[in-house]
Amino acid sequence: MRILIASDLHIEHGGMTWTPPPDVEFDVAVFAGDVAGSPIEAVKWLAAQPALADKRIIFVAGNHEFYGGIIEDRIGAGKSAAAHADVHFLDADDAPLIEGVRFIGCTLWTDYRFQTKGRAGLDAGWRLNDPLRILTVADGRSIAQFSPQHAARRHIAERRWLTDKLAEHADEACVVVTHHGCHPGSLHPRYAGAGAVNASFISDMSAEIATYQPALWVHGHVHDTHDYTVGDTRVVCNPRGYPLAHGMSENAGFMPAFVVEIEQPRPRLSL
Repeated sequence: MRILIASDLHIEHGGMTWTPPPDVEFDVAVFAGDVAGSPIEAVKWLAAQPALADKRIIFVAGNHEFYGGIIEDRIGAGKSAAAHADVHFLDADDAPLIEGVRFIGCTLWTDYRFQTKGRAGLDAGWRLNDPLRILTVADGRSIAQFSPQHAARRHIAERRWLTDKLAEHADEACVVVTHHGCHPGSLHPRYAGAGAVNASFISDMSAEIATYQPALWVHGHVHDTHDYTVGDTRVVCNPRGYPLAHGMSENAGFMPAFVVEIEQPRPRLSL
């Protein structure tokens, strides 16, 4: 299977355009979040791309898709739009099987524990825009800021769901799609000394990768290109990043026609 991969297109910022290249051969297109200003906008944009017509499209939401709104409402609206479009919007609730390959996806908010101790990661999370620009339904009743604590609770639920799905489909070729990073290998060396704020970008899923060995893990969020292997699992990130002057993008390493090919099926994993 040939998979077109991109993330962090940030079309909500304008300033430059990008459409999937029309002359690239692929079977499935995977978009690992921060495509547009909301999930519904991302779904509609993806469904309108001529180069994606008649292709299977996988999308997970990034943190920016929730800016300016209530996270639960944004997810609901995006799900409704995806149901009327040829887009799989994955949010720890569905794991479609496409031509023998299982796609397992969610945002995977971070646990704020990456390379930190105690509350350092949670405290550093307040320095980012997410708590200021995202709202959530707290305790099923009142509207509140989407705090790092809320994100960490979502991480626990999403991580449990991912683990359950990987175990359930251990005999299949699995592709995991998340927005946030999944392994220390996705931390660019220039951020090695950034401290606890790095925990807002990556959760260390090394144990899950080692145990279940998915064929591929796709993520976004970090705005740096990554392509490495952990055991039998290939981890890739192909983000465009924010628009810069003169039509340039933040990530000079972004590949508009980045395609990964995986084999299927894989031999059963003995646990």
